[in-house]
Amino acid sequence: MNKIFRFLSVSIIISILITNHIFANEINNQNIIAGKDRFETAVEISKELKSSNSVILVNSKSISDMLCATSLASQNNCPILLVKENTLGKTTEKEIKRLDVNKAYIIGGESVVSSNIENELNDMKIDIKRISGKDRYETSIKIADIINQSNKVEKVVLVNGENGIADSISISPVAGNKNMPIILSKQEALGQAKKWLSDNNIKESYIIGGKDCISANIEKSLENAKRIYGENRYETNSNILNEFYKNSEVSKVYYCKGNTDEIVDGVLVSPLASKKNTPIVLLGESLSKSQKEAISKFKIKQIIQVGNGISEISKNNLYEIVKGNNNSQDTLPSKPTTPNKPVLPDKPTEPEFPDKPIDPEIPEDEPTLPEKPTEPELPEELPTLPDKPELPNLNKTIVNTEKELKEAVTNEEIELIIIGKNITIKDPIIIRRPVIIDGYSELGNYNIETKSKNNSAIMISKDNVELRNLNVYGAGKVINILGVKGIELENIKVYATSSKEPAIEVSSSIVKLNNIQTFSDYAGVRLNKRSIKKCSEIILNGNLENLNKDNNISILIEDINNEDEIKKITIGDDLEDEYIKNNYITKKIYDDNYKKEHLAYIKLKK
Repeated sequence: MNKIFRFLSVSIIISILITNHIFANEINNQNIIAGKDRFETAVEISKELKSSNSVILVNSKSISDMLCATSLASQNNCPILLVKENTLGKTTEKEIKRLDVNKAYIIGGESVVSSNIENELNDMKIDIKRISGKDRYETSIKIADIINQSNKVEKVVLVNGENGIADSISISPVAGNKNMPIILSKQEALGQAKKWLSDNNIKESYIIGGKDCISANIEKSLENAKRIYGENRYETNSNILNEFYKNSEVSKVYYCKGNTDEIVDGVLVSPLASKKNTPIVLLGESLSKSQKEAISKFKIKQIIQVGNGISEISKNNLYEIVKGNNNSQDTLPSKPTTPNKPVLPDKPTEPEFPDKPIDPEIPEDEPTLPEKPTEPELPEELPTLPDKPELPNLNKTIVNTEKELKEAVTNEEIELIIIGKNITIKDPIIIRRPVIIDGYSELGNYNIETKSKNNSAIMISKDNVELRNLNVYGAGKVINILGVKGIELENIKVYATSSKEPAIEVSSSIVKLNNIQTFSDYAGVRLNKRSIKKCSEIILNGNLENLNKDNNISILIEDINNEDEIKKITIGDDLEDEYIKNNYITKKIYDDNYKKEHLAYIKLKK
């Protein structure tokens, strides 16, 4: 009898597992809207709208602009598609052609969406309307103006322009459905929004977020203002569900990841959710108590995942609530399953780092370099890297002179420095704080050139610094990286005039090199003698090559056991054999196609 019972129990369990597996396949095929990155996810959401006469284009990094555009997208029943600063990209261009749109709204100025994109749209015979202001706050007002011109605005949503993005995603479908523009405000000042609200006789507003987002003084200054907030984004999410969605109306929800500051998926699906009067649920590592209580009131028959990277625990929490509220098994959504994760190679143990090195003394007067030699012929474009996870909106500035650059490097409030013109410097740019310096424009990479004969053009002595899209000229070590980690150089060309120094010097540091071209008589990158006691590590992603035809050493390593011996590594087809033979790495290459994928870890022994 016990044997029979055990047999039946096992059979039932197997049957349940098989059934759930079938359901899992259904949800993977039908109930997930996602692409491999945010660009493709935007396109997949666009396909749900079937067709549209217009489209909204936003820089993939400008999440605040994207959010403010959701009500405009809802009003026009059109999708939000993402672009890079200087190009539509093949994915977005293909979707625009499929939609056969005749009008495109570009959100943001030319510093975020360049005129090159306008040229691409003109070639496609598409009318263009650019909506932009001097900052995100003015841009939100300009978008509100467009919405108001088409359909008189009676209510608005106010959110903090810096830290209110996550909270406001929960309200965005409601805002679009009820013709409410999303207007950005600072914590203590409405700025231009105050005049706009008065001029347009706005008598009712919703403030999303607590007093640390928008102050009590602003709330008092508004007529009929209602604040909706919670202790965190998930409680705010549930409070919005309770406020705006009646139990009988909700039969479907969209859900996306909420445990990040870049909730692009939730922004992108907002126009679709608005059209269908469907809420968006933000999922953290698990479903919060307040969310469970709010969702339990609905008779949900369909849950739709938007984007990837969502906690399986929270997905299962959601599924169980929906399952418990449905009487008919036939109407249940399929239970999500955890996909098999690819096995990644082990990451090398992170080395210890010395204290921040003392900056070398810089002479007040340095002799200037002779005329710069004729530049070598280089490819016009560096290879394209795969898209990286995007950063949240950064506090940025554009610099055009040495003085402006040095001031920006020391200003702790500035996170992104954009080079607006070629800059000649007398003394090196010394970076002692985390910052990004970017030289990209539609005209090409801008230059930083030092006239100092003995000093670097750029010296980095602080963790987490990124240089990208630059041409850097100099004598000596052109870029000098001293005892730090989290350094990334991307799409950089480095020209060194010295025959005794490398283009890039790495000392006791961890540096990621993404598509680097050097021209040096000595070597492209050197791990120097100061690395004997502390490890240095170079992570290559994409090309690294020294284009000097007479001396094309890409990486030069001084032997730590014999300081007189120098190991030379030239990136080429024999790279793997060279590395293994000399045993100068702690990790084998795990992808043969190294020029396009992660190449290797190069690490000095202690």
